[in-house]
Amino acid sequence: MPLSLEWTYSKVGSGNILIDYPDHEEGCDKDYVELTANGLYNDVDYDSFDSPCEVFTDSGTYLKEGNTLSVTYDGNFVDTVDILLLTETELKIQNEEGEIALFTRQ
Repeated sequence: MPLSLEWTYSKVGSGNILIDYPDHEEGCDKDYVELTANGLYNDVDYDSFDSPCEVFTDSGTYLKEGNTLSVTYDGNFVDTVDILLLTETELKIQNEEGEIALFTRQ
């Protein structure tokens, strides 16, 4: 199943305890991760530090190998997570510290 498209942050936690993603900025679009078909990665975060619903984006590239997803930032920092679930509407990942993130898409 392809990873491409936008995945909205839905829940976070560890083990079997997941809570609603707490960092969506009220009144703004929801934070999301975009994974493009050509391997580009964008983590889009809405915040209202300086102006309402200001967009902050961390970009890089990604590589999916089996059930592992590796994201490279600035050509040198690599963040690797395990894919626990990947369906048409849900992506669930876990990092090395055991933290889980659940993303959804329409």
